Amino acid sequence: MSVLGEFLAAVDRWHDHLGPDIDLDELEAPHRAVADLDLEAFGRHADHLRATADALDDAAQALAPGDHTGWDGAGGDGLADATRAIGDDVTELRDILAEHARTTATAHDTLDRILRDYRAAIADATAPVPATGTDAVRAEVATRVELATAAGTAAAQGVDDTMTALADEYRSAGELVLAGER
Repeated sequence: MSVLGEFLAAVDRWHDHLGPDIDLDELEAPHRAVADLDLEAFGRHADHLRATADALDDAAQALAPGDHTGWDGAGGDGLADATRAIGDDVTELRDILAEHARTTATAHDTLDRILRDYRAAIADATAPVPATGTDAVRAEVATRVELATAAGTAAAQGVDDTMTALADEYRSAGELVLAGER
């Protein structure tokens, strides 16, 4: 069961103590961004970026200056110049992709920390409520719902901030110029 599912199941168990006016959509809202995040897929994407940057590194090495043609004269010089220019382009692309891979891996680590903290807070919030009397249970349940809501809100904000920072990091100067003209 998902973390959000555990929270909603706890709310269902506590329904008698929360009252009939509980809006499950409202309780669920702060948790949606967290529930929608597929951290494993995000991690696979970071790994794919790293592997692609490594493959481009191999290509850049293969295009390094040297005698690749066996040709002499103007034809050989022209081919060497073209190979060098392509190698420079591949090296630049490799560097950009490697930076994106590092940034994405850092974002993945940050999101992982956010989700671990969120799961811990929800586990605390959904732990069994000691039966110490109706009023005490009602107060404890209300406190736990507030804790879970605060955890969902904080985690959702953390996810949003991380994804915004990642998007900002990915933008190039050219993209910002074009965005400013829209």
